[in-house]
Amino acid sequence: DIAASLALAAEVGYDAVELNMGHPREVEEAVLVESLERHGLAAICIATGAAYFEEGLCLTADDKADRDNAVERIRVQCGFGARIGAKVLVGMMRGRLDPDPEKAKRQRGW
Repeated sequence: DIAASLALAAEVGYDAVELNMGHPREVEEAVLVESLERHGLAAICIATGAAYFEEGLCLTADDKADRDNAVERIRVQCGFGARIGAKVLVGMMRGRLDPDPEKAKRQRGW
């Protein structure tokens, strides 16, 4: 419950929160914005780790379609972040470089 979570964050003294979501559709934007304003909180960033851990979205995936899906999700998150005043942390969605130097080189190129 985003409204209850934000109320608790404000109650214990936070000024800002980091939102961790796989997809912005998981949160009702109007409820989020109203709750942030009501509690005097800022959403400083959106973390992308959930999209990586829950859906496997990653910029270094072997399959181009998977990489394209990761890029599109980051675009959606950036649009959402722009509307609520939050930056987007790419974080885990950047992926991990393969230990094989040749594959790692390809991944860097992607």
